[in-house]
Amino acid sequence: MSVEEKKWFQTWFDTEAYHTLYANRTESEASTFIESILQVLDLKVGAKVADMACGSGRHARALASLGLHVYGYDLSEKSLAIARSLPRKNIQYTQHDMRLPMVEGNFDAVFSLFTSLGYFDSTNEDLEVLGHVYAALKEGGYYIIDYLNPAFTIKNLIAQEEKTIGDTSFEIKREVKDGRVIKTIGVTKEGDQPYEVQEMVRLYTSDDWKKMASKVGFEVTAIYGSYGLEPFDIEKSDRHILVLKRPVKGEVKCLNCRTKFIGSYCPKCGQKVDHLKVPFVHLVTEFAADYLHFDNKFFRSMVPLLFNPGFLLKEYMQGRRVTYINPLRLYFFSATIFFLLFFSLSGVSKFMHLEKHALIPKEDVIKKLEKEINETQNSYSKDSASIATG
Repeated sequence: MSVEEKKWFQTWFDTEAYHTLYANRTESEASTFIESILQVLDLKVGAKVADMACGSGRHARALASLGLHVYGYDLSEKSLAIARSLPRKNIQYTQHDMRLPMVEGNFDAVFSLFTSLGYFDSTNEDLEVLGHVYAALKEGGYYIIDYLNPAFTIKNLIAQEEKTIGDTSFEIKREVKDGRVIKTIGVTKEGDQPYEVQEMVRLYTSDDWKKMASKVGFEVTAIYGSYGLEPFDIEKSDRHILVLKRPVKGEVKCLNCRTKFIGSYCPKCGQKVDHLKVPFVHLVTEFAADYLHFDNKFFRSMVPLLFNPGFLLKEYMQGRRVTYINPLRLYFFSATIFFLLFFSLSGVSKFMHLEKHALIPKEDVIKKLEKEINETQNSYSKDSASIATG
């Protein structure tokens, strides 16, 4: 492949200017984040982990310092040369394109940090990366993705700025186009020819990540909004840190509260494992028995039904049903209330229940019929007489 055909990420990370521009990303920042994230992961000392797109290895060194055996992968030889020149006990560095399978495999965790995905021409390539990571992980292994938050990035986008670091000047322009944030960087260094490079990163939302993770087989166990692992807020969080897990075969999780358990009922919330396969007869009998029963489920269901019905539907679809009224029971209850109100307020009862004074007495009906019969007979007799004498 010629230099002209190479993508920006295949050349930019090998430049001195790249490392100069992002030199503010320190070892201390990496160590603080790694210490925080390892507190929520079930990793033991000596666990085998991979730092994918490791760059110059600051996160790899932080992982190794906490007793983990680390494999650092990166496409850039320049970055790997810097990483190898620094202390690297329990770290093995290898040049690797993340779009290809990870050779070693069988990892307890894989890390993709500092927005090291979303560079490619299509989402399918990012999906392939997730697939390779999934295959390289042990069952129960974790995949941690540190990514930008699209909503925050767009809202706080600095369209243009200039920086001078040492003998190098940078003119930076940013824009959002075709679902990507594009950073155009003009580089000018004393004694060198100026040049320009574009960083392009796809804007993946939480829903996008969840869909891709689900396609591969991952489950999303947590989403954080900062390196301090604060809860993710779509408007306020500057980062988008996802913890994905490769499920363990045969492991049962409650759809309502996500608690792991063995048996037929969740020990935390009491929901049954096969609650989505309830026979219709069971629903009918349960409905008849509990139709007029009120408890806190009623209020937890009716309030969102009236003011935020979409929320209740999402809860039902995700399997969190034991907290609320059974969907079929709620439907019958709502339908009954609706028709009662409709017939009460529409005046239909006036047509269904006629007043007594509007009815004709039986005796009057008989007299009227006798009169009509007699009149008919008299008229017939007169006609017959006229015909006889004519």
